[in-house]
This record gives sequence, C-alpha cells and structure tokens, in this order.
Amino acid sequence: MDSSENSFAGAKILLIEDDPQAVGILEPILVSKGFSVSIARDGVEGLEQVKTQAPDILLCDIDMPRMNGIEVCRAVKNDPLTRLTPVIMLTGYGDLENKIQAVQAGADEFLNKPYNSLELFTRLNSFCGCVI
Repeated sequence: MDSSENSFAGAKILLIEDDPQAVGILEPILVSKGFSVSIARDGVEGLEQVKTQAPDILLCDIDMPRMNGIEVCRAVKNDPLTRLTPVIMLTGYGDLENKIQAVQAGADEFLNKPYNSLELFTRLNSFCGCVI
C-alpha cells in the first residue's frame, strides 16, 4: 500500500502520554495514517476522555502522574462500557514485573520505547482490521 494512503481512516485513538517528546513523535505518525488522535497528558485526564470520547484504541504510557497506565487500563477493563476497548501499553521499561502487572490489569498489547513504526502499525492493524 502506498504510504500516502490513509489505511486507518476513521479509527479513533486516545494517546495517554505525559512526555511531550513522545507525543510529538507519535501523534504526527498516527495522523499521517488516517487516525483521529486525541491526547491526554496523564491518567486521570485519559480516563475522563475514555468516558466522553469512546475511542477505538488506547495507547497508554505506563509511567504517568496522577494515575499510572496500569491503573487506567484496570479501570477501562473493569467498566462494562469500555472493557472491550483495546489497550496498548507504551513502556520504556523492559522489566517483566511491569508487563505482568499490565497483563493482570487487562492490557491487550505492549509497545516498547523507542517505537518502531512498522511494529506499531502491525499491532494497531490487529485491532482495526485494516491493511498496512
């Protein structure tokens, strides 16, 4: 598929990330593929947006102020209205403990920092049913 085509047109992503540099990298990449992207700067703001915007997918950092990504994931997965929303955890941590906690909270996938665009879109494709 030509890289100028918007293969993910229409899918809504909520990026919950407190690092402005990470947002500055991810947001334009996602928009260039046709995603509608909303940004939350911490877990509390992210959880509020989940309830008001009903995103198709969450990309959620683990380490954030006010409410970490594992707590956000747990809240999303425990709510009958949002429990089927795919949650991809973004982590700079390579340790097994954080991954186990995220799996226990209901995380669907992991993406390690720094991001590989092909890996990111392959994982998003598995939830959107789009062609990359």
